[in-house]
Amino acid sequence: MKNSALDDDYILEFLMQSHSLNELLDILGNICQNLDLTYLNTDHRHYRHFSLTVFGLIARAESLLSKMLLRSEILRHHLPQFNEVHLSLLEVDKKIGQAHKLIVDRRMRKGKDMIMEVAHEYSTVFLKIKEILISQGEPNQ
Repeated sequence: MKNSALDDDYILEFLMQSHSLNELLDILGNICQNLDLTYLNTDHRHYRHFSLTVFGLIARAESLLSKMLLRSEILRHHLPQFNEVHLSLLEVDKKIGQAHKLIVDRRMRKGKDMIMEVAHEYSTVFLKIKEILISQGEPNQ
């Protein structure tokens, strides 16, 4: 009987989720990096639109990350190389939660910096995921 955790579709979906999260965090990081600081002023008329947009993107990133955490938990039991990836994903999840809390508490500057940090950290995790999956070789048939 074939192990479903090592199924090509399962691993491909994990890779697609990790790529999507990388792109989403990259977009968030670029928004925060190129942001005019007047938008972080809670008295500015566009502040609410900005905070809702960032909140929505962070919520989507948290959703993707929770799916990835579940898959990495299963994959690490079958592929020991995923232990480090799983721990890194847990750390990224914790930092995204902190950034989300900072934004909810209207501490936008700190939240912005935390988002840029998370985007940078996740890009190295994504490279590690690709490296592990490429080293696995050709997909199982």
